[in-house]
Amino acid sequence: MGKVSRDDVISILRRHNPRSPEHDFAIYADAFMSYLAAAANIADNGDICAHPRTGQPIENPYSAVRDKMGKLLRGISLET
Repeated sequence: MGKVSRDDVISILRRHNPRSPEHDFAIYADAFMSYLAAAANIADNGDICAHPRTGQPIENPYSAVRDKMGKLLRGISLET
């Protein structure tokens, strides 16, 4: 699968969830895109990364974003 856009996600959701409210598509798509960006950052930089100012090892801040978006995505009732 190539790069996915927000519009791609919304289009797929509309097709598979014709009776769902439009705002759910937007919320889901935004959360999904944030989840993908956070997961990519973690894949590139690891779960532990260097603090940008001190260089000390820290938990990657994108871990919290990934976890928060994952929880939000699981809470939205869509079929796809």
